Amino acid sequence: MKGAVLVGGAARRFGGLPKGLCRRPDGRTVVEHLVDLLRARCDEVTLIGPPDGPYAHLGLRVVPDRVPGKGPVGGLFTALREAATGPVCLCACDLPKLEGPTLDALIEALASHDAALWRAGGYLQPLVGVWDARVLPVLEALLPQNVGFGHLVSAIDAVILESADELPFANLTTAAVAASLGLTAPEV
Repeated sequence: MKGAVLVGGAARRFGGLPKGLCRRPDGRTVVEHLVDLLRARCDEVTLIGPPDGPYAHLGLRVVPDRVPGKGPVGGLFTALREAATGPVCLCACDLPKLEGPTLDALIEALASHDAALWRAGGYLQPLVGVWDARVLPVLEALLPQNVGFGHLVSAIDAVILESADELPFANLTTAAVAASLGLTAPEV
């Protein structure tokens, strides 16, 4: 299994700062935390985003979007293309409270499905998921239509796990949210 962290967002509501570089109370950045989670479960971890961006210093392979301008769905497409075969454990770079058991449950649930995802608080959480390469032909056909994850998930065999706990999926939308989660904003 391959791991991929999406690091290409513009972070408009975050003042353009790289959200994944917020510091957790343990001193690691959010993206370092996520890479550690993925390394414990995956053969290889890749960052999907601009190679000359703020995450280049991590020493990981950084792959630009193969189809620019498609947002996180395009990032998934790139991650699956890079993996070529087998599943990809995907997460966005702005999930400071994501922990191993959340990923482990998805990996276990994937089995023969095309994807394993969480629904928390009534909302699908596609930016924490395990996606099999079988999704590629469907995704490739849908990508020109600028569809979101909901449309993609309805077109494949996805298993959806339910969670009453929304904290693992809390993403860093604003600096105020980061502060409320005990994070220190990235230094510019």
